[in-house]
Amino acid sequence: MDEQQQLLLNSTAGTNNTKKTVKEIFCKNIWTPFLLFTFGCFTVFCAYNGSQNIASSMGGLKENGLDGNYALGILYACFALTCFVAPILVRNIGAKSCVIIQFCFLASYASSYLYPRWYTLYVSAALVGIGAGPMWVSQGMYMSALSSKYGRLIIKHGNLHNLQEDYNGLFQGYFFGK
Repeated sequence: MDEQQQLLLNSTAGTNNTKKTVKEIFCKNIWTPFLLFTFGCFTVFCAYNGSQNIASSMGGLKENGLDGNYALGILYACFALTCFVAPILVRNIGAKSCVIIQFCFLASYASSYLYPRWYTLYVSAALVGIGAGPMWVSQGMYMSALSSKYGRLIIKHGNLHNLQEDYNGLFQGYFFGK
């Protein structure tokens, strides 16, 4: 058992020092990682959504014999097919690895419009589609883990000893409301 868990077990909710320590533990173990993950997803998906929006209207693609609509079709076809095996991939690769890999795929897709060739645009679109299912499964697992951890800390150190709430909606709401 690490020092923070021992501190949580030995603390009482009556002193100001303990309340400060519990607040610090909430921030360090729950809210800081949650906000960093949410901000990371926000920034990555801003670039992805921008490139997705210009995919069908970019005139430079036609000069190279490419079509942004085909790229989006490839992306969503791969996404639909990968959703069937996404939990298996997350279990084998790991949730954190799936998120990191998908962030790299999204960056390659957004940057493929800088040098639009079939081997950059269509391949990166397929990779984004392949990584999208496992990424969303990983996101759901992460939000569920944080909400469970938050609920245990609230029940242990709050005035809600008899209340068994599910905080998953709180974290999902904040994540998607970003």
